Amino acid sequence: MSIINIGVIGAGQISLGIAQAFATSGFQVILNEIDALTLDRGLQSISSSSARLNTKGSLTSNPT
Repeated sequence: MSIINIGVIGAGQISLGIAQAFATSGFQVILNEIDALTLDRGLQSISSSSARLNTKGSLTSNPT
């Protein structure tokens, strides 16, 4: 049995870090947040953080 999908409930700082870590590792992540504005801000935060890591060369195209 292998895990492919990860569900994260909430879009607070810790939850976003967990979601980003799993997504960076190649998992499909479903982020669930009751407040749409908080979810949008969280997704933007993950996007900008990932872009910074990519610019620094910290992300590779082949997750481990």
